[in-house]
Amino acid sequence: MSKSSEPKSRAKDSPASPRKQAPGEPNAAAERPMKDSIRETVESVVIAFVLAFLFRTFEAEAFVIPTGSMATTLRGQHKDLKCSNCRFPYLVSASEEEPNEEEAQFLKTRQQIANFQSEHEVVGCVCPNCGFEMDFDNGATSPPKSFKGDRILVGKFAYEFNDPKRWDVAVFHFPLGAHQNYIKRLCGLPNETVVIHRGDLLTTVEDLREKVLNAEQIDRMLREHTLSLQRKPPDKVQAMLQVVYDNDFAHPEAPQRWQPAAGTAMAWESSDDGRSFETDGIAADGDGLALLVYEHRMPSPDIWDLKPADRKVPAQLITDYYGYNMGTIRSPRRSGPDYGECWVSDLALDCQVDIRGGTGELVLGLVEADCLFECRLNVENGDAEFSSSADRDFKPSVKTGVRGPGRHRLQFANVDDQLLLWVDGKSVPFDGQFDSLARHYPGPRDLQPARFGSNGVAVRVNHLRVLRDVYYRAASARHHDNEDYGERYLNLVDDRDLNRVDRSDWRFDPYEREGEAALDPRTEARWKKLFGNAPAVEFRLGPDEFMMLGDNSPRSSDSRLWSATEHFVRRDLLIGKALYIYWPHALNHLPRTDIWFPFFPDFGRMGLVR
Repeated sequence: MSKSSEPKSRAKDSPASPRKQAPGEPNAAAERPMKDSIRETVESVVIAFVLAFLFRTFEAEAFVIPTGSMATTLRGQHKDLKCSNCRFPYLVSASEEEPNEEEAQFLKTRQQIANFQSEHEVVGCVCPNCGFEMDFDNGATSPPKSFKGDRILVGKFAYEFNDPKRWDVAVFHFPLGAHQNYIKRLCGLPNETVVIHRGDLLTTVEDLREKVLNAEQIDRMLREHTLSLQRKPPDKVQAMLQVVYDNDFAHPEAPQRWQPAAGTAMAWESSDDGRSFETDGIAADGDGLALLVYEHRMPSPDIWDLKPADRKVPAQLITDYYGYNMGTIRSPRRSGPDYGECWVSDLALDCQVDIRGGTGELVLGLVEADCLFECRLNVENGDAEFSSSADRDFKPSVKTGVRGPGRHRLQFANVDDQLLLWVDGKSVPFDGQFDSLARHYPGPRDLQPARFGSNGVAVRVNHLRVLRDVYYRAASARHHDNEDYGERYLNLVDDRDLNRVDRSDWRFDPYEREGEAALDPRTEARWKKLFGNAPAVEFRLGPDEFMMLGDNSPRSSDSRLWSATEHFVRRDLLIGKALYIYWPHALNHLPRTDIWFPFFPDFGRMGLVR
C-alpha cells in the first residue's frame, strides 16, 4: 500500500535471504552523524523556503511518498544502489524498514523500534540488469543508507473545477480508513465497468458481473466494439515505461544479449565490450538487411559462481519484474526477490544512431505474440513507414526529421495495441492503432523481441535499451482465495523453467529466410495453455466512483484488493492531483564526481508528475 503522508506504511515486498558479496565491494557504511546532521539541517531550511514561496503562489499541499506502489514514477523510501558487477544504477524499496500504524502501536520502547528496523532492514539485492546478487549482511559491509521518498506538491483544487482524467496521479483519502492518504493512478471513471486482462485496461458501460469473462468472450467484445482498450497517451507511456535491459551496462563476461542475426554477423563490428555496433548497411551476402537482435538472457545469481565459459543462459520471455522489488530483507519470514510472474509483450526500443550516409533505411522492430511490428526510416527523405506481419493492410506512415547524416535518439514502442515513435525526445504523431491480435501466446519470435537493422546505410548504434509497459495484474479481493479462479489464472509463470527454452536443437531466423522458425511442439503447447487463456477481472463503478491502481502492480494494495465491494474511491474522498516532484532526496556528492557534498539537489528528478 502506498500512502502519501506520514505515518508511513510498509509495502508488501517479497525479498529473499542474503546470498553473496561482490569481490572487492567497497564498504557502504552509513554516513558520519555530522554529515547527516548538516544535510538534514540544510534540507529543512531549503524546503521551508521553497514551500513558503510556492504556497503564496497557488493552493497546494506537500506530501511525502513513503512506499513503492507507484514506483518508479514516484519513489517511496528506498536505497540508491549501483551494481558492483556491471555498475548499473538502480533503486530498491526500503519501505519495510519503517513500521506501519498497526505495527507501530506495539513498539513502545526505543529498543523495540530498533529491533524492528534491524529485522526489516534491506541487506541485499539482485541487479535487474545483470542478475548479480549483492549481500550487505556478511559482516564486511553495512547496508547502504535508506532515503525518504519523493516530496511532491498536490493541487488541492484541481478537481474542484475540472473532472478527474484517466491516467492522472491522484491523492485521496483511503475509503476503508479515511484518515489515511493514498496516492495512485486514476484508471477507471464513473459508470464504467473496468476489465483487467493481459495487463491492459478495458472498459465498457455494460454491467459484466453476471457474465463469465474469458479470453474468447473478451476478444469477441473487442471486435464488436462493446469493450474498449484504454490506450495511454505518449507522455504517459514515457513516464510509465520500465527498463528491462540497458546495454550501456553490458558485462563483458555475461551472455551478450544484442548480437547480429543469423547470416549477418560479418556485417557488424562490435566495440566497447558489445555496447556499440557499426555497419556499412550491407549484409554478408551483399544483399538484404544487416540486423541486430535482442535475446532476453537474464542470468540467475548462481550463474556468477561459474567460470565465464560456463555461463550459458537460455533465451527467456520478458516478465513483469521490477528492479525496485529485488531487495532482500533480513527477516527470515520474507522471500524473494520478485522476478515477475506474468509475460509482458508491450515493449519499447530506445537507441542512439549516428547516421553516416544519405540513403538507405533504418529498421526498428518489436515482437508481440509472434507478430513482428516494424518501423522503417528512410534516411533520404525522413519517411517512417510501419508494418505488421499479422496484417498486410496495416501501413501507417509519417514524416520525421531524420534526414541524411546526423545523430538522433530514436524510440519505438508497441503499447496498448498502438505503435508510437519518438525522435530526439519528441513524439511523432501518427495513427498507429491496430486491432487486438488474434494470437495471444508467445511464439519463436518472442525469444528475440527487439531488433535494430540497417538496409544500405552506414550507421553506428549505441545506448540500446529495451523497456516494457506497466502490466496490471488481474487480481481482485473476491477472487483472491478462489481455487477455481487460481486454476484459470494461466498467464502466471510460476515455474521459471517454462520461461527458458533450449534452442540447441532448432534453427531460428528472425525473418525466416532459412526456413520456418518453430518451437519444440511440447513448448508450443505449454505456452499456448499458459498464456492463451489469460483470465480477466471486472470492477463495476457507479456515479462519482473512480478506480485507482498503482504503477508497481505486484506491490500495490489498490482498488483491486481493498474488498469485494469497496473497490473504488468516491469523488468526495479525492484530495487533489499530484503536480510536481519538488524535492527528491538530496545527493551526498557532486554529480559525476566522488567529491562529498552534504547537500546537493537532484535536479534531474525534479519535474511534473506524469
